[in-house]
Amino acid sequence: MKCRVFMEREMKMADLVKVEDVSFRYGRDEEYALQNITFSVREGEILGIVGPNGAGKTTLLSLLEGLHQPESGRIIAAPNLRTGILFQVNGYFDNLSVFENIDMFQSMYHNAYDFEELDRIVDLEDIKGKKVTELSGGQRQRFFLALSVLNRPDILILDEPTTGLDPNARLMLWNLIRKVTGTVIVTSHYMDEVENLCDRVCFVDKGRLFAVDSPKKLIKLSHVKGYVTFSCKDRDVIDELSESEEISRLDVDTYRIGTERVDDLIETLVGKYGGNVYNINSRKPGLADAYCEITGGVIEEG
Repeated sequence: MKCRVFMEREMKMADLVKVEDVSFRYGRDEEYALQNITFSVREGEILGIVGPNGAGKTTLLSLLEGLHQPESGRIIAAPNLRTGILFQVNGYFDNLSVFENIDMFQSMYHNAYDFEELDRIVDLEDIKGKKVTELSGGQRQRFFLALSVLNRPDILILDEPTTGLDPNARLMLWNLIRKVTGTVIVTSHYMDEVENLCDRVCFVDKGRLFAVDSPKKLIKLSHVKGYVTFSCKDRDVIDELSESEEISRLDVDTYRIGTERVDDLIETLVGKYGGNVYNINSRKPGLADAYCEITGGVIEEG
């Protein structure tokens, strides 16, 4: 089947991009890098694409960016859609300052942001006179982000934007990303930032899309359990809890209950049993747990 990547004027306003049954391989004798991928990108959302190395994340972005064409299926984009792209590897003039680089790239676009506008969005004042080779990791990503939004994009595509950054630099970059544009597609190894910052998440592994939904709904869909540990010396309390919960004994007076309802269980322990239950600790199920349960794969963060 011939590939189809085109604009469609009758798309729903909520969808900026629709990916329909897309498959792709790098050569006729190669295995499929992507198989039967279907999802949409909604206006105003931050959409995360997660999976281990080799899952197909970067290949999928390359199709969305137009760098490759699907072997089958189609990608439908809203008309006149402006796209900004932040690659893992970026091109720049290393003998020029940040200001001079931005001035050079501005000439390539019609109606680009000027430096003062970019400075208000991305905060460039402290680095504008530095050469790119002199920038720290976080400063460099700020500069690359500025380049990716020069054309006032409707949608911003980010491939592993926070890889290699320390936690403070990661947080700063995400705060900037939220200021820049209303619609973002991002790949990331950091499940905590995806869970906290993305409106919806695509679970991808071995070229297949397993699920797309909000982090909260994906965790619920997976039925993965968190746990609550607590101490209790009252045997009657333990016997009563055992009637409705699966309790594991960790030592003489310490117990653990696996549950999808961590907050509800803590409320019950505190509200019903009061001082008979103490030293309460918990771990809620997270997006990484849901990914492993739904796909059968593993993501190594960092």
